[in-house]
Amino acid sequence: MISLGIGIIPLACLGANLDIRSRSRTILLLYGMVMSAFAVYFFIAQLMVP
Repeated sequence: MISLGIGIIPLACLGANLDIRSRSRTILLLYGMVMSAFAVYFFIAQLMVP
């Protein structure tokens, strides 16, 4: 669990800086693309389960 905290804190700061410097539309587009990629990955992973 400590490694999760070590990874989340710097990435949260990076995300906050990105949010302040970017337009709202850009953030929403990036978020949608990442969520779509996760959905495709999990869909394929579920198809591979016997």
